[in-house]
Amino acid sequence: MEYIIIENGIITAHRCGAQKPVNAIAVPDGFTGYVGMPYAALKDDLTGLKPLSQQVSEGIVTVPDGYKINASDTEFVRMTQSEINTKYPEQVYAQEGSFDFVYIQKTFDREGNFGYFPPSGYVKMEGDRPSLAHKAQGGVWVLDEAKADELKMSDAKADRAGEVSRITVEVDGMTFDGDETSQNRMARKVLSAQLSGIQMSEKTDWVLADNTVASVSYEQLARACALAGQKQSELWVKPYEDAAV
Repeated sequence: MEYIIIENGIITAHRCGAQKPVNAIAVPDGFTGYVGMPYAALKDDLTGLKPLSQQVSEGIVTVPDGYKINASDTEFVRMTQSEINTKYPEQVYAQEGSFDFVYIQKTFDREGNFGYFPPSGYVKMEGDRPSLAHKAQGGVWVLDEAKADELKMSDAKADRAGEVSRITVEVDGMTFDGDETSQNRMARKVLSAQLSGIQMSEKTDWVLADNTVASVSYEQLARACALAGQKQSELWVKPYEDAAV
């Protein structure tokens, strides 16, 4: 006779004998249970195991992290990395005192361990970095005032460059481009005329800000260049004036 012994809900023995002990349970031939498994995992007629999903729903077993139940509902198998990424969000890690960070996916390592495996010296951060001026400190992002001022100045200079590139000036009803390249072109044109003995009242063709070609005097070009230079000078000190406020 084939039988099993149960202690605290766990199969502790699986034996055959002429007689069944009082505390034993007879099992059918070909019994698939094994020592150490929960008795509750067996079907009521003891002919096999309950579907794994049923065991999970009844709280007999739990799905290990990184695993799923296979199609035949008989065992746990590893999730694909894509499935892992969907279920387990990326974590943010950074080195202490660093402004940089990395996203780490949860995965299996070569030994089969499942978890987040950041580079050595990196710690888990509480969410994404709020700004480029925040650095890692004790697992949280802390604003670095010096870095914030540096970035603010950098942004202000970038804004200034954009404003300079859009400078236009008006002379005698004509609108001239006044960016640095246009200033240099106007200055060269006027200087060339002066060196060649050309009168400043004489005229030359010039492409205006609206892309139309106009006949303008060298004197008008000189005034346009001066006005554009004045506007650029005003813009050039703006980042430093704003920083001092």
